[in-house]
Amino acid sequence: MHALRRPRRAAAIAVAVVASLALLAIAMTQGAQAAFPGPNGDIFFHTQGNGGDSIIARVNAKGKKFKKLTPEAIDATDVAVSPDGKRIAFECELENGGSEICVADRNGKRRRAVTNHPASDSDPAWSPDGKWIVFESDRDGDDEIYKVRANGKRLRQLTKNNIRDEDPSWSSKGLIAWESGDSNIQDIWVMRANGKRKRNLTKSPLADDGDPNFSPNGKLIAWDREPADDANEYIWVMRVNGKGKRQLTTHFAGDEDPVFSPNGKLIAFVSDRRADQDDLYVMRANGKRQRLLYGSTGAIEQGPNWGRKPAKKRKRR
Repeated sequence: MHALRRPRRAAAIAVAVVASLALLAIAMTQGAQAAFPGPNGDIFFHTQGNGGDSIIARVNAKGKKFKKLTPEAIDATDVAVSPDGKRIAFECELENGGSEICVADRNGKRRRAVTNHPASDSDPAWSPDGKWIVFESDRDGDDEIYKVRANGKRLRQLTKNNIRDEDPSWSSKGLIAWESGDSNIQDIWVMRANGKRKRNLTKSPLADDGDPNFSPNGKLIAWDREPADDANEYIWVMRVNGKGKRQLTTHFAGDEDPVFSPNGKLIAFVSDRRADQDDLYVMRANGKRQRLLYGSTGAIEQGPNWGRKPAKKRKRR
């Protein structure tokens, strides 16, 4: 997710509305922590460290047990959890000043760079078998979609055009979804993992569509949409063939970055409902029971990715 991809709405919100949002958030927070119990792993995201740079962190499915995973020195963002829940991939800044794709254990340890290029590499997503990582890069002059082995080998370019291709997501069925378009209007596209059979699913000339995320069974795609005549973003869902489009959120704040839970029953997303501050929210996959999950005072939480917990090793008898 690119924080600067769309203009924020702060300047357009009246002081009275902001005050009411703050009061509403206080009431919501009291019941948010126990919103959806169940074996749904952890939610990883990026937020601000004490020095102001970005870090990767995680909380459990109840919004508790915050854990910092990366140092501020690498300014890490855009985290993605591997299918087995054992590794994370994310954008990191190395000493050469470039933004690269890094991989680490789920606790942030044993960190290493997968890419090494002067261009900006970002927004990683894992293949279903955990052997590949798809990401976006501007190494050919504009943002395109690439994939690379998780060990950094066999780099391949999947898109090549004169428009922006960003925010890829890889389904359990092998399809890759991403957003494509100019700086104002973008659509959600899908293609095969080899870059073939590209299809536009949204085809909306009056909306900016972005941040696609597949359901665990690969049958649905959640995404955010900003209508051309509206300064806000909303969460939508559709079938993987582009049919059955449904709007899930209608709040006048900005809702973006949807991600399905491992069991497919919930969707976490980012919203600035609380006094124009980006926090993590959660709702049922049908859009009901929208609740604040996690928000820290004075910091923003963005780019959520919901990963399963690794299977426990069996003890030898």
